[in-house]
Amino acid sequence: MDLKSKIILIYGPTASGKSDFAIRLAKKTQGEIVNADSMQVTILISLLKKIVS
Repeated sequence: MDLKSKIILIYGPTASGKSDFAIRLAKKTQGEIVNADSMQVTILISLLKKIVS
């Protein structure tokens, strides 16, 4: 599996340089940035659990 077909999760505290790192990584790998906060992730996981059951 090459780097383009992987999902890379970047997380950390506020003002730690996550956005800058994500932009540089996306440019280097020709990737995409999808931004989500913890509440969005929690809702998505909850919805996915309901779809599966």
